[in-house]
Amino acid sequence: MRRPAAERHLEFGLVRQADKIRTVLVFYLIAVTVVARQLVFTNPALAATALALAALVSVWSLFFLRWDLLLLGGRLPLAVALLIIFDLAWLSLFIVATGGFDSPFRFLPLLVVVFAAAFFSDLSWALPLTAILVACMQGVLAAAQPEANLALIWDLAGRLLVVIAVAWFTWALASVLERERQANQRIVSYLTEGVVLVGSDGMVLLANPRMGEMCGADLQEVAGRHLSELGGAPGYAVLLHLLGDVLQQPVQTVTRELSLEGKQTRDLRCVTVPCGSVNGRPLGWVVIVQDVTDLKARARLKEKGLGLISHELRSPLASLRVMAQVLSGVAGELSEAERERVAATIERESDRLSRLVADILEITRLEHPDFVLTKQRVCLSEVAGRVQDLFALTAAAQGTTLRSEVPPRLPAVLGDPDRLVQILTNLVDNALKHTPAGGVVTLGAQVAPEAVHLWVRDTGPGVPPEALEVIFEKFAQVGPARTPSASPGLGLGLYMARLLARKHGGDLVVRSQVGRGSTFVLTLPRAEPAPSPPSALRTPVAAA
Repeated sequence: MRRPAAERHLEFGLVRQADKIRTVLVFYLIAVTVVARQLVFTNPALAATALALAALVSVWSLFFLRWDLLLLGGRLPLAVALLIIFDLAWLSLFIVATGGFDSPFRFLPLLVVVFAAAFFSDLSWALPLTAILVACMQGVLAAAQPEANLALIWDLAGRLLVVIAVAWFTWALASVLERERQANQRIVSYLTEGVVLVGSDGMVLLANPRMGEMCGADLQEVAGRHLSELGGAPGYAVLLHLLGDVLQQPVQTVTRELSLEGKQTRDLRCVTVPCGSVNGRPLGWVVIVQDVTDLKARARLKEKGLGLISHELRSPLASLRVMAQVLSGVAGELSEAERERVAATIERESDRLSRLVADILEITRLEHPDFVLTKQRVCLSEVAGRVQDLFALTAAAQGTTLRSEVPPRLPAVLGDPDRLVQILTNLVDNALKHTPAGGVVTLGAQVAPEAVHLWVRDTGPGVPPEALEVIFEKFAQVGPARTPSASPGLGLGLYMARLLARKHGGDLVVRSQVGRGSTFVLTLPRAEPAPSPPSALRTPVAAA
């Protein structure tokens, strides 16, 4: 099975190194040809032909052959196999030209065996095939000797044993390294952070799937390509943006924050880490990209919450302080009506302060992982009645009609009765805050086969479409309250109501049209599902 290009970056590196080794070897052999041609060569013309072919293929491989395109196209193994055959051919010619079986360069084909065993470590047939080719070459050289004796046979057997041993050892070592590489590849592929490995030459060696998700593109085939070739496609443009620090070739770890604009803005943290060093130059860079959108959102939410809490607490505390100064300074000069007004203000602001502190403590308790509801069978008709009685005077005082369309008997649900009252209280309180005088707030219910729906409808200004989910967030502030006496609060009522609804196994949603009011629907699972209707095919039992 052909492995994808993203998993062949090691083999690609082997090919590039093999090009360098072949080039150095050709230069060395040319130097030997020039200096000692009378001492070494039995056939200088054949040696020169072999070296000319080797030099030609080295120049072609180094400067003209696009190994990266072969890698991306999946044709790299075939090209390497042809190159191995060519190397064996020109080495055979050179060995024949320098003495044949007794040539001082007779062991050079071992380089080809080592390279083939390392490159094709995942193919079981590649090792014996390469070793057989080298063995056949040695056998042909031995057959060209003028006479066959025991020493020649013994020498040939030793050479073949060396070939087999070196090939086997190289293959085993490469197999171990390949297993380690695959294990590391799997680990990196399952990381929650995006990871990219870039070589010192600007070649991308690895990009895990998480990085592709962050870039919005499939980066499976990016391995083996140079950074300069990654422009064009939007996903690759994002990748280049994330790899911006690598282009500066830093020698120390660099961390930077950036934001990616799109359907949803994402906050990312890029950490570029140099890997190793040779003469002060890194051998490559690992770029780790973390999605910190949620962390930053929580930090902003925390800052917003602290600001709201500080603001809301400051107002009643200031009022209480002023009233205390009034009482301490001119208490004896106040009339009875003025003293009652001051006392009412102190009571109102104290109650407001107590509610703010209670809401904060309540949210902290509800969000704790150890919080557990005490459930029992609850009649929702009674819950709705309690909430209506609770807000009857408030609604009348602000000129709003509060009415109930809840049936007298509803199926029971499993829940905490006090918490269910708390949910409905928050919904009705929110409806009254946003319903002007003369408006109507209605409680209603609907029974489904497996759930009961309680709803609270108001005739307020409604909720804009973009804010339908925002209003359920913690510390949400969407528009001012329509009733003059209502304070904006901390924006915890609807958040707390949905949190409690979901802890009951239900949910809380809103349907709204701007200018036509809003309907909040609380869905709770029934204690027992509705009985199935009798089958129409069942034959009734006749009376005796």
